[in-house]
Amino acid sequence: MVAIDSALVGPFDLGTVIVRSAIKVDPYTAQVSIDSSGSDPIPHIIDGIPIHLRDVRVYISRHELTINPTSCDPLTVSSTLTGSAAPFTNPVDASATPTVPFQVANCPSLGFAPKLSLRLRGGTKRGDFPSLRAVVTPRPGDANIGKAAVTLPSTEFLAQEHIQTVCTRPRLEADTCPPGSAYGHATATTPLLGVPMSGPVYLGTGYGHALPDLVAVLHGQGIRIVIDGQIDSHNGGLRGTFNVIPDAPVSKFTMVLAGGKHGVLVNERNICAAPQIAIARLLGQNNLGEALRPRIGTSCRKPHEHRRHQQ
Repeated sequence: MVAIDSALVGPFDLGTVIVRSAIKVDPYTAQVSIDSSGSDPIPHIIDGIPIHLRDVRVYISRHELTINPTSCDPLTVSSTLTGSAAPFTNPVDASATPTVPFQVANCPSLGFAPKLSLRLRGGTKRGDFPSLRAVVTPRPGDANIGKAAVTLPSTEFLAQEHIQTVCTRPRLEADTCPPGSAYGHATATTPLLGVPMSGPVYLGTGYGHALPDLVAVLHGQGIRIVIDGQIDSHNGGLRGTFNVIPDAPVSKFTMVLAGGKHGVLVNERNICAAPQIAIARLLGQNNLGEALRPRIGTSCRKPHEHRRHQQ
């Protein structure tokens, strides 16, 4: 972000002042802030003349440059202002941290009815390692998804013998996870960017959980978003829970976990013996919930196809 202004001090015109400020996007919440460590300081002295700044005013007026959240939880706009202490020659700077409350209303009126489809591809017998494809499609105009938990049927176990390398928390924060710790891929399409965000899905460690975490790291147009999910067992089924999802519009989210010799899922028994049903609980940013029981697609042959093959 570049601020261009004229420097007028009484009868003196000191020309044009250009201040470049770095924009930072929190990878877990998508919250936007100005990163002072990567920004130009506002000048205190220009050509030997002290500048006594009275106020800083920022007007955002471009049409549809910003978008309201879909959560009605109380929020704040916070700032940290650093300036020279009195006297002016004091090398120790003074700082102030003003905050302004911010909250939107009528979030439940947005509604919340996302769709979820799941599919297992590959082997169907006991001991096979199928891939898993999950597609979440929010309804246009609804509140954004805030939390999600999906429990697979008891036929699917975590193939721990295939987990060779995982990404540690420090390496995830540094975005230097080893390629061998990637066990899938994810893509998110959002109207806020001109291209979809995409990236690998890692198994991570160092989160204090018994099983590795499932972490999707998405990149797009210079922005990095991390979707951190916890894996555990729930009522005999493998569950993935994502407790923090950014309040940003997404028209489609797809996650694919690898199968075969690099697969993270293994069939506990033949999945063609009965329909495979998952349980999903999705919570919107507006605190409306949706409980789903999607039938999982498989590579099983239909009965009439099996009879035709025997003939």
